Amino acid sequence: MSDNMIAITGGTGFVGRHLVNRLVDEGHRVRLLVRSKTTARELFADLDLEIAHGDLDNLQALRELTAGAGTVIHLASKIAAKDRAEFDAVNVDGTRNVAAAAQAAKVGQFIFISSLAAREAHLSGYAASKNQAEHELTQLTKYGTMPWVILRPPAVYGPGDKATLPLLQALTQRYALLPGRAEARFSLIYVEDLVDAIIALIGDQDTQGQTIELDDGKEGGYDWPGLAKIAGEVGGQRVRPVFVPRTVLSAAAGAIEFGAKIVDKTPPLARGKVQELYHPNWVCENKKLQTAGTWAPKTRFSEGFKKTVDWYRSEGWL
Repeated sequence: MSDNMIAITGGTGFVGRHLVNRLVDEGHRVRLLVRSKTTARELFADLDLEIAHGDLDNLQALRELTAGAGTVIHLASKIAAKDRAEFDAVNVDGTRNVAAAAQAAKVGQFIFISSLAAREAHLSGYAASKNQAEHELTQLTKYGTMPWVILRPPAVYGPGDKATLPLLQALTQRYALLPGRAEARFSLIYVEDLVDAIIALIGDQDTQGQTIELDDGKEGGYDWPGLAKIAGEVGGQRVRPVFVPRTVLSAAAGAIEFGAKIVDKTPPLARGKVQELYHPNWVCENKKLQTAGTWAPKTRFSEGFKKTVDWYRSEGWL
């Protein structure tokens, strides 16, 4: 078993669940920050884990999380919120709190799982908050007080993900109703490939101080017609993409936001998310990990789509 204690925030989320299971399988010692011990026990009933009970603004819990850890992996994030302040409270302030606790604990490495959205901070409150979170981390550690690396994955999909379920479900239909534009291009990554990349970074010296984008290896990314073609080949039918006009979705998002504000709820669709969906370029720009030989993706969309859809069906989600 590894002597390097790995402390994780966001371990009960979609990527976090895959990561925690893999780390334990590979013999690592893992400590999780969790808001609900009951949820953690349900998700990881058979795993030997340490637990720090609290959230990202609980400084005592963060001290417990980071004490004696060799690596901190910060996954926790807010992807939907009522307003920018709510995004910032988790994504910016939370990141600062975790990083400060890790720095005080003299943690050997801080791995921050950000988002490709941080590249386009002007698009949404979420994107701006992730960009600011990266800035907070780099400013806090600008004198070399703690080694860090930032990962910016594109859209992550795979078994267990509810966020991409509507899009993948659409791609199983003969007519796929899609929120985007035909000419837009984007990168993707299968969850197990992202987990492989995170694990490959543990203890890696060459990536310190770098912000790294990564994808599934598809040069130039995908477009929606191409994705529909792949999905059709996997499913044995022709899939025709039908694009929702941006004006229609923006108007719908505005109405949803207005209604959510009245009842003080988080809107399931916001105008900022529409801005992200219709942005023309979400293609990852570099292959730093592949070039260095640190990591290489294994799963292209044709394989990942089949695995994910098969899982959805086996669980009754489709």
